[in-house]
Amino acid sequence: MFAKNLKLNNGVEMPAVGLGTYPMNGMGLAFLVRKAVKLGYRSFDTASAYGNERWLGIGIKLCGKSRTDLFSPVRQRCAPDPKDPRLRAAYWIAWPM
Repeated sequence: MFAKNLKLNNGVEMPAVGLGTYPMNGMGLAFLVRKAVKLGYRSFDTASAYGNERWLGIGIKLCGKSRTDLFSPVRQRCAPDPKDPRLRAAYWIAWPM
């Protein structure tokens, strides 16, 4: 059903496909995340500009899976030094087209 995983620099495999969370907010997003995990999603795309991290977190708590089994890459508008290897594992940097 889902695309293959991507192997990160630290050896962890991350799903190549995630559920986008924009423009969702509130308990609707929390319940959607819970349902999506039951359907097989393990990654949830969000951005600091969306302002929905709290509701994503509630959904993750409600879903019954360990947080270590799930991914929530957060888009940042910029990073202090994108070449810094410490940031490669911490941030998924995306620029809107």
